[in-house]
Amino acid sequence: MGYYFRKKFGKSYCKRNLEIIRRFYISFPIANALRSQLTWTHYKTILPIKNENERNYYINQVILNNLSSRELIKEIKNKSFDRLSYADKNNIKLIV
Repeated sequence: MGYYFRKKFGKSYCKRNLEIIRRFYISFPIANALRSQLTWTHYKTILPIKNENERNYYINQVILNNLSSRELIKEIKNKSFDRLSYADKNNIKLIV
């Protein structure tokens, strides 16, 4: 399937990129995906995070602190979400 898309639409449609696009579509509803503060690199960095509260936390951090992709990666590596209290980790809502 990746070969078909790559041949028809260009080299960006390899199997790996299609998997990332599919994961993006499943993880982020259209209304939430249209946040202009986040770049595609931000989303690709956040996609592997399975916990929705953790994903929301890092998205909010990008918005509140105007984090670059590199700063976001640093926050994830430093596990800033894990340092939150148990009560703060539950039901983190996205900033509107």
